[in-house]
Amino acid sequence: MSKACLFFLSLILLLGAVAPASAESANPGQLSSWKVVKKKAFPNYNVEILERWMMGKFPRIDSMKARIVPKEGGSVTEFEATWLTPDPREFVVGWKEGQVLDMNGDGLEDLVLRSSTGGAHCCYSYDIFSLAKPLKKLGEVELQDCGEQIVLHDLNGDKKPEIISCDAKFTYLGDLPYAQSPFPPAIYTLGLSGYERADQAFKQVYQEDLARQRQILQQGFKPAAALQIATDYFLMGDEKKGWEEFNALYQGADKEKIRLQLLQKMGLKIPGAESAPANPLGSSAAPVESTESL
Repeated sequence: MSKACLFFLSLILLLGAVAPASAESANPGQLSSWKVVKKKAFPNYNVEILERWMMGKFPRIDSMKARIVPKEGGSVTEFEATWLTPDPREFVVGWKEGQVLDMNGDGLEDLVLRSSTGGAHCCYSYDIFSLAKPLKKLGEVELQDCGEQIVLHDLNGDKKPEIISCDAKFTYLGDLPYAQSPFPPAIYTLGLSGYERADQAFKQVYQEDLARQRQILQQGFKPAAALQIATDYFLMGDEKKGWEEFNALYQGADKEKIRLQLLQKMGLKIPGAESAPANPLGSSAAPVESTESL
């Protein structure tokens, strides 16, 4: 037998040996079973993070799930999302190892789950559970493009940290690129019915942001900084000052176009329109790999 024949025979035998072992090729489009990839024990509950894969030519994670299991028995709570992480080191700015993630001030560590739809700049949401007995969902916050990371800071001294993120409503304002869009702060506080937008209650956050944006403008005109100063005032509830700053600081040739866009995004009355659109910025409650530790 020639060397060429021996080579091709060996190749055929090799392919025959490896093909049956490939679950992806044998079962294209099949979902794998759920597998625990992370777990952590809390005083009253054990929490597991599971993932499930879509098999095929290009295997990928299809979905992830959190299971909250009472240590003394009882109903198991499950929460499923596309991409899910419970680790504050990944999404809380400045989070230090050993801190206790207490969101409602009861002294017990709580569970904060960040989920993402995937895709460019979108979309993040947070589901927050008190791990006292009985288990209680404190609320959820949808942060859209702004939720990759958050700041937790107790702004009013009630031992319940506010969630500080940014407002993604102003992205691409005036056809600005995403990276050059204004991202004013957005503040959420824990109320009786869940997390509520509370910008006007914590104006100190906006005052600090105003100082940062003014420093940027001292180096030269930056559209995002000028627009962020205006939107900071709008979100604080000072519409008059917001327009004064917009008129004084924004130098773009598309000024009137952006003025109309701001009116629309804030739900303010547009000149010549019969009525104002609904206000999207008003305060409202949000509807309430190998195994490793979280």
